[in-house]
Amino acid sequence: GEMTDAPVPLAGAQPRGEAAPVAGGGGGAASPPPPAARRGRTSPLLPTLAVSESDGPPVRTRGRLSSNDWTRGADIGAIFGLDVGGSLAKLVFFERTAPPGIVRPPSASSLAKPTMERARSLEVLNTPACSKALRSFYDFMASEEITKYLGSVVHEDHLAFYSQDLGGMIHFVHFATSDMDRVLQLIRSHKLAHAVLRLGCTGGGSFKYQKEIEEQLGVQVVAVDEMETLVRGIEFVVSTVAGECYTYKLEGDEDAEEDKERDPLVEDGQGAEDEPTSAKKVSERWTAKVQRPAVALQDIFPYLLVSIGSGVSIVRVDGFNSYQRVSGSSIGGGTFFGLARLITGCSSYDELLKLAQCGDATKCDMLVGDIYGRTFSKIGLASDVVASSFGRLMSMPTEDIEQLTKPEDRARALLMMITNNIGQVAYLNAVQHNTSRIYFIGNFLRRNKISCHRLSYAIDYWSSSQMEARFLEHEGYFGALGAWILSASQEEDLPLPLGQSRATPPPSSPNGPHAPEPPADAPAALRAVFPR
Repeated sequence: GEMTDAPVPLAGAQPRGEAAPVAGGGGGAASPPPPAARRGRTSPLLPTLAVSESDGPPVRTRGRLSSNDWTRGADIGAIFGLDVGGSLAKLVFFERTAPPGIVRPPSASSLAKPTMERARSLEVLNTPACSKALRSFYDFMASEEITKYLGSVVHEDHLAFYSQDLGGMIHFVHFATSDMDRVLQLIRSHKLAHAVLRLGCTGGGSFKYQKEIEEQLGVQVVAVDEMETLVRGIEFVVSTVAGECYTYKLEGDEDAEEDKERDPLVEDGQGAEDEPTSAKKVSERWTAKVQRPAVALQDIFPYLLVSIGSGVSIVRVDGFNSYQRVSGSSIGGGTFFGLARLITGCSSYDELLKLAQCGDATKCDMLVGDIYGRTFSKIGLASDVVASSFGRLMSMPTEDIEQLTKPEDRARALLMMITNNIGQVAYLNAVQHNTSRIYFIGNFLRRNKISCHRLSYAIDYWSSSQMEARFLEHEGYFGALGAWILSASQEEDLPLPLGQSRATPPPSSPNGPHAPEPPADAPAALRAVFPR
């Protein structure tokens, strides 16, 4: 159907930051505020996690924890999904609470099977033991002390959203993978580890740290295929979250039809034989963010998924559990970062993006006008169309390159060259595989609006407005979301960690007779909750 600019929430979807109208009163107890509302204070519940010397070691049996402490019978592993990447570890967790006025939805029969399985698995959280463990975990996560101890922890509260189908909030946290050992040490020293039997994980780091998680925490790692989690996570948010998907359009123009006839690199206001009348290109004004409505689950397919990391992977998705990698490119974010370091001297990705924002690519690129002296009207090329990226440097004396071009010019030219190539490859694959929806994801696009703007304009131009480059708000968390959803179907079929019997937990486990000491540098407020 025809797309509109305003996000339209589906039944069962709640926009982030928007509470539904109050639907009548009720005598039930009010739901506790989500972690975001509790952030920035030390929870008074934390000291209640301390245990006495008389508490014996807990004993786990298959599927259940049995002990004489507060974690008896609790298993809250169903709320977690973890994606351990090379640089960042992403965690999603579920909370059975809602903004004011939310009414519990009808049956989840319209959900995809994996989500239905996860919805059913959440019913185990209704026991008193799980409720107590959950309250303690949520307040622990909201404590300001945990951020002081783990400086790399980031709570992305603006991404949290309510799922009516699942009946709760989904929260998002990430931390540096380099801090994983400290995280494991902290969790190992915390009684909450006793209340988790299994944890859905994906990413390369889930294999790297699987042994440590299972041996140190006594938690079974439910490993889920990385590509499968990515696809499932995207399908979940696109069909659930209003405003999840967005693109960019011509600034100040709802309808950019007047610009469709032009090449992505043609200056604004330029005719077939005229010289440019504006110094700002149309493509550089393609900066108006336009959110797209959520899409019904059955209407998502087919689509092309373009993942831009160090390289580029292109996947065609035709349906649930039906996807294949159809193409890719070695020219991606790693290419930009590596070459940019050589030609600018910058050492960080964020520094390069800031540099490129101030640059002028035409100082490095050879234009049509440099070759023909004017517009080449016979084939419709304006004088300022790029004929060769970095081609201007061919005839420039070597000793003058540093003086005539600035590092920001070179960074901008390189970024545009890489982005244009990715966009062209994505468009051609979409044509070949007959897909009109193209979703761009990957670390290359995080905080990189220059490339998002360029991809939006280029895909629109090349396809004569029949295709659209789309981006997603929860970029980076799809793996963790997918691991959380998909692990539900595997949890009951897996053996206990490392084939061990939980009747006699290993001494290295927090479930053993000697709980480890808390990290020496843990804040006092956190040390108070560690078992002795």
